[in-house]
Amino acid sequence: MSDQKMKNPLVSVLIPTKDSADFLIKCLESIQKQTYKNIEVVVVDNFSTDQTEQVCKNFKAKYYKKGPERHAQRRYAVEKASGRCLLFVDTDMILEPKLISECVSITMNDEKAKAIIIPEVSIGRNNFWTKCKIFEKSFYHGCDQTESPRFICKKVYKKLGGHDANMISLEDFDLAKRLKSLDIEIKRTKSVFYHDEGYMTLKKQFQKKYYYGTHAHQYVKKHGKASIIKHIYFFRPAFYRNIPKMLKRPILTFGMSLLLFSGLIGGSLGYLKKTLSKIK
Repeated sequence: MSDQKMKNPLVSVLIPTKDSADFLIKCLESIQKQTYKNIEVVVVDNFSTDQTEQVCKNFKAKYYKKGPERHAQRRYAVEKASGRCLLFVDTDMILEPKLISECVSITMNDEKAKAIIIPEVSIGRNNFWTKCKIFEKSFYHGCDQTESPRFICKKVYKKLGGHDANMISLEDFDLAKRLKSLDIEIKRTKSVFYHDEGYMTLKKQFQKKYYYGTHAHQYVKKHGKASIIKHIYFFRPAFYRNIPKMLKRPILTFGMSLLLFSGLIGGSLGYLKKTLSKIK
């Protein structure tokens, strides 16, 4: 391999998606604006009924169809990727212009840095519940408990076996646990993803966590019941380390608590339903 390719490796940006063309446009625009140019974009679409395929053609992204879940789409995207480095991006994310350049620089300057956490900053519609969600996410900055690596050297990803093929919920955290078992360093960027929460509601939060709850058993089976505790919002130390911040914004704190409680109930009911179905 030439010195030029070593210094400027091809980065494969991998995006699973479904019926999110409007979000995808913003995501692909931000990738197009990256200061680092040795990039390929691989979009794996779970059979969308909107304009997703045309959007990918407009941006000259590699386009494939695969389902039924995000982990399967990601694994398939890696199969189709040519890059030496992998960047896992969700459709509703917008990348800062220097993000990929910073990731490459970190891995090139530290031979043990094979995985990188990219902080997320939430944005979204100007409604109350979205503001509460943005407020919640602001507590997680710099918290390894809630952040997982998204930039990973392909050799390392392959060595681990990639995202667990049987895990639909919490698959990012499972991958992070396995990465930490290797003799590598997990670094963190200053650049961020802007995560578009869209239009948040209590119902949307409940439904999302209910769905994840029905699929959490694979994670618990693999890592033990105690492993799920850190994913219960009210046990996260990030909140209790920032009590003054919550006291300064009492209305948002109250709304955030309701939003978290809605998610907790949804996730618990989903988990319970799956548990009872197994008993039967």
